[in-house]
Amino acid sequence: MPDLGLDTKGRRPHFFDDPATDAMMAAMLQLMAENFALKERLFALEHVLENAGHLKPGDVESVDLPEALRAQLSAEQQAFFEDAFRALNADHQSPDARQQEIDKDD
Repeated sequence: MPDLGLDTKGRRPHFFDDPATDAMMAAMLQLMAENFALKERLFALEHVLENAGHLKPGDVESVDLPEALRAQLSAEQQAFFEDAFRALNADHQSPDARQQEIDKDD
């Protein structure tokens, strides 16, 4: 591989006055990259299934999930967001309250 002269070792670049903003931007960009990778894989999977005759174009968009599955997905989505946003509140939460949340999840 040719040497592009990029130094990937060392400190991260600094763009904002608050390092927490830089960290949040880095996390967001990482999530965006992972989200697009999932989108590409889903696109490829749908393409394979359509070509094999297991799906017709538009089948995924027109699926009507039963109420029980919609409720399950909704509950899983809510739990996902609660877990994701819990980290934002961790500094503002007493250790006892955090332990109670951890114990509740078990």
